[in-house]
Amino acid sequence: MNIRRGLLRLWALCSGAWVGVVGFDAAYYWIPSSNQWADSIRPHLEWAFGVPLAVIVAAVVLVAGIRWVRAGFVSASPVDKRDDLRSAPVSAPSAETTWHLMETYKALITISVEALKTLALVNGGAAVAILTYLGNLVVHTPAGTSAPNMAPALLWYCGGLIAITTAFVIAYVTQLALYNEEIRRRAGDRLPQYHISGVWAGVLLALFAAFAFGMGCLDAAKTLGTVQH
Repeated sequence: MNIRRGLLRLWALCSGAWVGVVGFDAAYYWIPSSNQWADSIRPHLEWAFGVPLAVIVAAVVLVAGIRWVRAGFVSASPVDKRDDLRSAPVSAPSAETTWHLMETYKALITISVEALKTLALVNGGAAVAILTYLGNLVVHTPAGTSAPNMAPALLWYCGGLIAITTAFVIAYVTQLALYNEEIRRRAGDRLPQYHISGVWAGVLLALFAAFAFGMGCLDAAKTLGTVQH
C-alpha cells in the first residue's frame, strides 16, 4: 500500500474542494466596493491557495522531522521490501546508459538551480523596483502628499525571497543527505531515502515563491492603478 501517494491525492482532492468552497463564498457574498481587490479578491485568493500550501508544507516538515528523529533510534537495517529489491544483484549498465543517466542528472541540477535563481531575482528585483519608485515619488511630490500603500506587495516579495533562501539551504542539506546515503549504501547499509522529504520541501517552497511573486504583482498593479497622476 502506497500511503504517501494516497495522502498526496487526498490532499489534492481536499484542496480542490477547498478552492471551490472559497470561490463559491466569494461569488455568493460578493459586495461591490471602491477597492474590490483589497476588500474581496485578494483575501479570497489568500484563503483559497494559502491554506492548502500551508497544510502541505506543514505535513512535509512534520514527516521529515519524525523520520529524522526515528532514524536516531534505529540502526542501519532493512526497512522494507524495496531495500531488498535495491540490494538484489543487477547487470552493470552499459556506457551509453551511464552517460544518459549522468547527463540527465546534471540537467536536473542545472534546471533546479536556475529556477531558484530566477525566482530569487524576480522577487528581489520587484521589491527593489517598488522601493526605488516610492523613493522617487516621495522626492518629487509636494509635502503632505501620502504615498501609495505598497506594503502588501513588498510583503509578498519578501516572503518569496525568504522561501527561496530556505529552499537553497534545504537543497544543500538534501544533497548532503543523498551523498551520505549513497556512501553508506555502497558500504553495505540499507537505508530509507530520507532525501525525498527535502526534495518535496524545496519544490513546495519554490512554488510558494512563484505564487508570492504573482500575488505581489497583482497587489502592485492594483495599487498603482489607483494613483492619481
